[in-house]
Amino acid sequence: MGPGYGTKIFLVPWELARSTLNKPAEPPEIPERISSLMTPSRQSALRTHKQRSVIAVSRLSEMSVESASSDILDVKLAAMESELEYMRCVQDGLNEARQTEKISHNAFQREIQPSLKSFRSSSSTIQVLKAQRPLIIEDIDEEVSVKRQRIEGPVDQSLLEHAYRDAIISRVLGASAKQKGPKFDLSTFKREVYTYYGVNEHCHPGFGWCHVLDTVFRQKNIKAAHLVPKSTTSKEVSQLFGVSDGVLDDPRNGKNVLFVAKEMTDSYKLSITLADNIELLFDQGTIAIVPMPGPMKSPTQWRCVVLDESKNENIIGTSDGSHMKLKDIDNKQLTFVSDNRPRRRYLYSCFMIAYLNTKSRGASDAVAKKVEATRFWPSAGEYLNRSTLVTLTRWVSGSELPEFLVQDKTFDSGDTSTRDTDAGTVLGADICDAILATKSL
Repeated sequence: MGPGYGTKIFLVPWELARSTLNKPAEPPEIPERISSLMTPSRQSALRTHKQRSVIAVSRLSEMSVESASSDILDVKLAAMESELEYMRCVQDGLNEARQTEKISHNAFQREIQPSLKSFRSSSSTIQVLKAQRPLIIEDIDEEVSVKRQRIEGPVDQSLLEHAYRDAIISRVLGASAKQKGPKFDLSTFKREVYTYYGVNEHCHPGFGWCHVLDTVFRQKNIKAAHLVPKSTTSKEVSQLFGVSDGVLDDPRNGKNVLFVAKEMTDSYKLSITLADNIELLFDQGTIAIVPMPGPMKSPTQWRCVVLDESKNENIIGTSDGSHMKLKDIDNKQLTFVSDNRPRRRYLYSCFMIAYLNTKSRGASDAVAKKVEATRFWPSAGEYLNRSTLVTLTRWVSGSELPEFLVQDKTFDSGDTSTRDTDAGTVLGADICDAILATKSL
């Protein structure tokens, strides 16, 4: 796994179950003590968006059992879109208050996270409603018909509410299951990683290779470290990295070193092998893998850098009978036993998320200062979607990205819609969850 990568909570079906046509689940309210610190224009915008959301929701109460299912779905979509607009306004307001130091770093982190989770849930549900519109309409019609036959006498709107709820829950759960995909076959995945990096030819059966320590270990002590979160959907990967599903699935693209969050178990999605204790340090963002200084060579040469120097004296193993400390692997060049390498864009994303992890702890964090003072990533390349990365950084770390970290390393999709920033918001929710998970490691 890579820095801060944990399990994604994709959807919350019980929230949908509580959501009816008359009273949909509402986004978390921003406390008045926080909203009062925002500019008058932002407070006015919040009131406007909230009123629009209320009006959109009120239209739902006007629906009757005689209403067409397509109309019901369209009104529900409009209400949820209004909620998203309100949440975007809240998030922008929190960011403005943070930038002007009206609220503290900790207050920003505390208030933004519920909004990110709610945004992710609503955004995912909207995607399902739009993608499966014809099927959902058919489901609602069928549910209404079945429920009508069970009721004697007149029917009220609760019939429509229950039909809508049952249809939506089944579709959302189904979409969530497809996103999660089949159970991840770790042993098969690990075998394919070994094959890609030539580990099988270099090591005896039952043993593996740590690229950082330049050492053979028993296979049980070797991890195939993911460079992209398993929880990330292929759509999110495409948005962030600017590659299509076809590219991700192309057998010739084995060096993507990628396992996409649909949890596709294609053997071509590779990783990098590390000793289990080194993999944990990588996962926590204590260390990162960056290019060697100087002109880029082919195949790319990589080195390990220690980001958290407060752990320099920690014992990480033994070498020639002596204790090996964390500081001993700082700036150590990785040793590969074949010409195959991980792609730069995915290790760059790991490096950036390790940086965001440290920034989330506060602007004065020593690790963040080290990253900002050292040009760890000299090579240029269109690695990540700039707008998505900027948004992701803002919500995860409560700060803006230094220009040198993204200059010549990002691309602009040219999309004038909110898609890029929305993708950053959803990914921000994922990574906030993952960072919380790694704190318990």
